[in-house]
Amino acid sequence: MSEHYDPQGWYDVIEPEGQKTGELRAGVYYEEGNVLGRVENGMFTYDILPHGGKGHIDGLTLIRTEPRPMTRFALVLQEGQPA
Repeated sequence: MSEHYDPQGWYDVIEPEGQKTGELRAGVYYEEGNVLGRVENGMFTYDILPHGGKGHIDGLTLIRTEPRPMTRFALVLQEGQPA
């Protein structure tokens, strides 16, 4: 299993408390089936907030830096996806 984010991979996005909050599929971020953001060139944008949100990918961690406080989400490759 790779320790690096694959832009073509499908991942579960896991909150620090251990709950799944969304999915990142080939660079597009979904919550409850709705497109709410994306990752391009390692940079994350989150479209649902009034002023949006942003962050970046580090290994298999999505780090949301805006809005504050900074939050780290684990990226877990979905079953059936090549490692």
